[in-house]
Amino acid sequence: MGLGRFLKTLVNPKAMADEIIRLQEVAYREGAKLYAGADPHVFLAHAWLSRMAARGQIDPKSPGALQQAFHQTWQFALIPWPANTRALGLFLLNEERPDITRAFPQYSEEFNGLLTPGLQATKDGSFFAKYEQINPQMEYAPSKQTGTGWLFRPKAEASGGDMTASESTDNLTVLGERIASTLSAYVSQQGTASLFNAATLVVLTKDKRVFISQASPDRLPFKAEVVSFVAIRDIPAIDKCEELMGDGSHSGAMFLAVDLLTRAILGQFLFHSD
Repeated sequence: MGLGRFLKTLVNPKAMADEIIRLQEVAYREGAKLYAGADPHVFLAHAWLSRMAARGQIDPKSPGALQQAFHQTWQFALIPWPANTRALGLFLLNEERPDITRAFPQYSEEFNGLLTPGLQATKDGSFFAKYEQINPQMEYAPSKQTGTGWLFRPKAEASGGDMTASESTDNLTVLGERIASTLSAYVSQQGTASLFNAATLVVLTKDKRVFISQASPDRLPFKAEVVSFVAIRDIPAIDKCEELMGDGSHSGAMFLAVDLLTRAILGQFLFHSD
């Protein structure tokens, strides 16, 4: 980043937002050079991983880092270039600077618009058919370990083995699975209307337990253990997630909505927990 651009981001929130988005486009192009001939999902994963590594949020050499990057970016892999990197940038913007997306709602509105085709494709069952058109060199499979996520890898890396053999059980993956299972269990017991209530919070404790509560964190009996919390209505594209989930009766839509919510909540915890 040039000195002038850097100084501008310090005093201009919109300049900061545009810089975060621009850097994802830069990282995507770098990935395209490093992995020439690969699919867009690979370049998106590279961009996400580069951002997380730069912020000290993940060790890019850890066994589960690449799989986590694929998982965090698969929804954007259905969007053609260059809108796919803009969607990723908008997603990261809300994770890192939710104050900016609250002050400038046009960023959230644009993000919602970019996600709409993918959400519609999930509803009509065409998501992975379209994914394969854009990413013909990738393969995917549901996680057999957890049942709450998808695994991805380039076909060139396949050796006939089960993809679950490379799935990481690192802390980031475990936390994501806990968030997903907590969301699913809550909807099953309390319903979607309660989940999307304006008072609903997703709470993280020191020992990485995840709770959903409509009580203020300082009123919880385990308040001393709380390290972070996310208001459900502050999650990016929350209206789209609510629309997609509906009453929770459509399993495919429910799965995708939980996945979208999980990734957003995980990102908030990573950036805002102690």
